Amino acid sequence: MDGSGEQFSGQVRVQHPRRPPLIPALSRSDIDRDYLSRALGIPSLLEDPRTRVVVLHEGQALGTGGGGLALVEPSAVGRLHHETAVFLGRISTPVADLEAGAAVIAVHVDAEDAEALGEIWLDLRQVGSLLGPRDAGLFAQAVAIANWHRGYGFSPATGRATTVTQSGWVRIDPETSREHFPRVEPAGIVA
Repeated sequence: MDGSGEQFSGQVRVQHPRRPPLIPALSRSDIDRDYLSRALGIPSLLEDPRTRVVVLHEGQALGTGGGGLALVEPSAVGRLHHETAVFLGRISTPVADLEAGAAVIAVHVDAEDAEALGEIWLDLRQVGSLLGPRDAGLFAQAVAIANWHRGYGFSPATGRATTVTQSGWVRIDPETSREHFPRVEPAGIVA
């Protein structure tokens, strides 16, 4: 072919010369999920001074004055509950305020802490397509995992409350020791 398309079993798929391929806004991400660090636990991840937090409240995330996702220092969050925090991954591409390898954790705060943290709260459906890949990926992942925790706090087998482990990625039935995992999609918006 002359560069305008590719040959597939007798059919030609042509890429438009001026239009880039469409990438769904919430499937973009610039973060290393680093599943191996989940076993370290939230307290261990918080010991690293580079760690940042995505703050959630009622399905929204704390934003910046520039319209981006706020990644705050753990000390800025009033009461950071380790059992409700979730390790999202590590920063892949360094930026001015964050170096590569910094851990990012999501926490859900109550109304009192939300009011103390700031006035700018972002809704994923409204700003997801406007965010860069890092912020869009973190925001979508944080909302999806927070919704999973809110909806699946009890074992479907025994009805008992589950305990959280693996930095927020596993819930365990204390009676059967059965592990429950969230569905991991490139993007998930749950009402």
